[in-house]
Amino acid sequence: MDEQDEVYGTCERCHKPLFYGNACVTINRNIEQVDWSPEYPDGIVTVIDSTQLHIFCAECGNQVVMQTQPKDVGE
Repeated sequence: MDEQDEVYGTCERCHKPLFYGNACVTINRNIEQVDWSPEYPDGIVTVIDSTQLHIFCAECGNQVVMQTQPKDVGE
């Protein structure tokens, strides 16, 4: 079996299998530390811990994100 034929997860909304190489949307809880230096004037983020909360196929993930965004985001 080719590696890209292997399932690594399932969309939580439509239950479609997610294969390696598929695009997906994940919602994670991160604990981050933001630092600044002359080398990184816009800051650099160090992720201390990351926990995946939800995983969706790209189609469902985009719908979930659009449904949960405040109306004025991006204006």
